[in-house]
Amino acid sequence: MNRSLLRWLLQGEWRAHPVRAVVALAAIALGVALGYGIHLINSAAFNEFSAAARSLSGSADLQVRAQTANFDEARYPQLALLAQVAVASPVLEFDVPVEGQRSNLKIVGIDSFQAAAISPDLLGVPDADRPFDGLMADSLFLSPAALQWLQLKNGDTLHLRSGTQAVKLRVAGTLLRARAGQRLAVMDIASAQWRFGKLGLLSRIDIKLVDGVNRSVFRQALAQQLGSGMIITEAADQEQRTANMSRAYRVNLNVLAMVALFTGAFLVFSTQALSVLRRRPQFALLRVLGVTRRQLLWQVMLEGTLLGVVGSLAVLALGTLLASAALSAFGGDLGGGYFRVCSRRYRLIRWPRWPSLVAAVRSPCWAVCRQHLKPRMRKSLQH
Repeated sequence: MNRSLLRWLLQGEWRAHPVRAVVALAAIALGVALGYGIHLINSAAFNEFSAAARSLSGSADLQVRAQTANFDEARYPQLALLAQVAVASPVLEFDVPVEGQRSNLKIVGIDSFQAAAISPDLLGVPDADRPFDGLMADSLFLSPAALQWLQLKNGDTLHLRSGTQAVKLRVAGTLLRARAGQRLAVMDIASAQWRFGKLGLLSRIDIKLVDGVNRSVFRQALAQQLGSGMIITEAADQEQRTANMSRAYRVNLNVLAMVALFTGAFLVFSTQALSVLRRRPQFALLRVLGVTRRQLLWQVMLEGTLLGVVGSLAVLALGTLLASAALSAFGGDLGGGYFRVCSRRYRLIRWPRWPSLVAAVRSPCWAVCRQHLKPRMRKSLQH
């Protein structure tokens, strides 16, 4: 079959039924784009959430937590005095209601002298004329996202709630190293315990080991020393907990994307099968003129391939556009509350190589070609 005949058949079919070709292309492309877009959303949200969690833990080798939310601060001197521990930083984390706001504000209480060696991102920048504001009982530091959210500036008063009591704190400065979109407040740990009724309690202890200490061996020995009520974790464990927390959310979104993909594939198959059946008189005429059955089959597959080449590019572009729009409008959790610390203003989404390749392979090009090889359609081409 020469090129002129191929071009004539392609142009004739698309000119006669342009809407049919567009519908076949758009149906499967939208389904695959949804799946690809959701993959980008999940990846961006998880990466941002993991990076935010790492900024809170800093360069800690180990973290000691309790099976409950808080534990007795008497554990702190036991760990700080160990010969294998270079620095031990106590941390108190909790969420408090903000007057006039529906969402809570995350407060992190730290010991500035110890946190400087492990998690410097949590250190606030006070005004030059008040360098010791970080140690005051009535002051705290807010991240840029929290300042924008609360519409406050340095020196303003923040009204919080602790049970039935009102707590007023002064904004002493900002956290310049906080990640974009991370709503966070940092204050002195002793002040946080006193002002919010958490005296003698800690949320975790960040540990930086002495150089040369075997982390795994020390972790096992420390676990036996502390008993079953305490949990010793590493940064990798934190990321695993983050992944487990959002697993159901990610699986549900992926299932919805697959439903859209299968619906689009079924629509493409129906459209292409109907197209072949309607063109049986044309195929019969071509067979009389000497065109073989194999040539007709390749002709139909070529049509699907050409549609798929355009569809592959549309899948990547449309999926990225959908992901960017969803992240900008709803955030990484699509309103589910899993990634509240993440910003809605995401950076330009990068195209991962393997997911992009998989999305292109599952695009209309291959879907249409597979549908053309169905026995019913092949039987139509034989007559």
